[in-house]
Amino acid sequence: RRLGAPEGLANPVLWSIASAPDGEVWVGGSGGVAAWRDGRFERRVTGAQLPHPDAYSLLVERDQAWIGTRAGAAVLRHGRVTVPPALAPLRGAQVNGIVRDRARRLWFATTQGLFMLPPGGGAPRHYTAHDGLADTRVRVVHETADGRILLGTYRGLYEWRDDRILPLGRQTG
Repeated sequence: RRLGAPEGLANPVLWSIASAPDGEVWVGGSGGVAAWRDGRFERRVTGAQLPHPDAYSLLVERDQAWIGTRAGAAVLRHGRVTVPPALAPLRGAQVNGIVRDRARRLWFATTQGLFMLPPGGGAPRHYTAHDGLADTRVRVVHETADGRILLGTYRGLYEWRDDRILPLGRQTG
């Protein structure tokens, strides 16, 4: 079934989809973020509230939603969108993916490398070519069932292990 304007979707160009803990399905696209509820899309965030109008990636948690854009990230808490100081280093980076791992770290896959926010806040750790990435354009970050952190980049597959970035695969790319 195709869903669009008749169901309340403001713009049909979507970049991301995420399930919320309460069962809602959120979508991010050109012009902001909406949630599917009771057969309709309800706008949660307009594009004007974000660092860039395209909501390119989403992570929806119980009390907040992390929104990655083509120019950094923001967080929606209690109906208010902010860019906390910890997210300032992501300004200008396209945020392709956001993951919270079981150790409560927050990972951001970006065009400028991998960023990790430690549990409880603090400054983000930025991983780049200096840390082992052949290309800093990280497309996806994924936590496996056994807790490994994998990175898909434009130049291959990597694993974050013990604060290091290691290439994986027979030809490492």
